[in-house]
Amino acid sequence: MSWVDDDIRKLATYASSLDVAIDIRPFTTKREFEAAYFPVDKKIVIYSRTSRTYFILVLIHEISHVREERSYKNKKDPVALAKALRKQDNNQSLTKADRKAIYKSECIAADFALLIAQELDLKVPKYKLKAECRLDKMVAMYYYRYNRYPDPNLIEKKRKQLRERYYAK
Repeated sequence: MSWVDDDIRKLATYASSLDVAIDIRPFTTKREFEAAYFPVDKKIVIYSRTSRTYFILVLIHEISHVREERSYKNKKDPVALAKALRKQDNNQSLTKADRKAIYKSECIAADFALLIAQELDLKVPKYKLKAECRLDKMVAMYYYRYNRYPDPNLIEKKRKQLRERYYAK
């Protein structure tokens, strides 16, 4: 069994222990996101289209949202986050306060992603995980400031820069 299969198995077991199902679906171009966590359904949905390593990074990120949701850190304002996510799901315009709640949630989840990888002793390259977590925070900050997501080409350029930066460390 390769380290990739082993990491996916560990993450699936971990998600199961949190009482969350993982649903892998084929990617369609109509999706504006690659994965999502749905707390009401207790389900992580991943639209798979990339490498298995990137699949692991996305899965860690979504599981970190489950951890974040159940954490004491986000108990300060869960109502604001729930309201913002409901608005986002219904394609309603978000206020700056709504976007800030989402930004804070993404930052906490990114921190949990590093912790989960350490707890489960995952073999995914740490420089890729650190770069992805930093990128998640940057994308969330961009969305918070400008009320739109950055261009996909800009995200890929930034991802490459961050991976080179963290690989050097």
